[in-house]
Amino acid sequence: MSYFIATNGSCSKCSMNCTTCVTNSTNCLTCDNGFYLAVATCSPCPTFCTICTGAATCSSCVNGYYLSGSTCNPCSYQCQTCVTNATNCQSCNVGYYLNVNTCSLCNTNCASCNVTAAACLSCNIGYYHVSSNNTCASCTGINAKCLLCKPSVCYQCASGYFVNGTTCSSC
Repeated sequence: MSYFIATNGSCSKCSMNCTTCVTNSTNCLTCDNGFYLAVATCSPCPTFCTICTGAATCSSCVNGYYLSGSTCNPCSYQCQTCVTNATNCQSCNVGYYLNVNTCSLCNTNCASCNVTAAACLSCNIGYYHVSSNNTCASCTGINAKCLLCKPSVCYQCASGYFVNGTTCSSC
């Protein structure tokens, strides 16, 4: 928030969303991102627009949207960011990886992956990450009743079972 010199010589705050002002708090010269200047007042940009020059003129969009002319349109659901059109992805949402400007689904046991569907970076619940080959192995490989684990160590068991050292035992 910026300040201006009031007529009594004291510093006063500019109005909200006003980056700089003169004479009084509402006589804005520049606005915060997400707002545009309209007759010395800062007005909100259209929805999903981060920078605009008018009520219907965007020049930058929030993540998940791309600029088409002066309008922000949604990216496809797999894309975290996209440009030019909804499917020209630049980055992907969790559970997808970037494959030549397209977001492809990771393997079902991978929470996130990179380069290929099977190159897991993190694993879904019930699996643990095997760093030697970037895969996810099932906790049931440690013990059939193991629900949450780290390599070779179970730390949550199914109902009716308890953690006994590194594995699950019946109650």
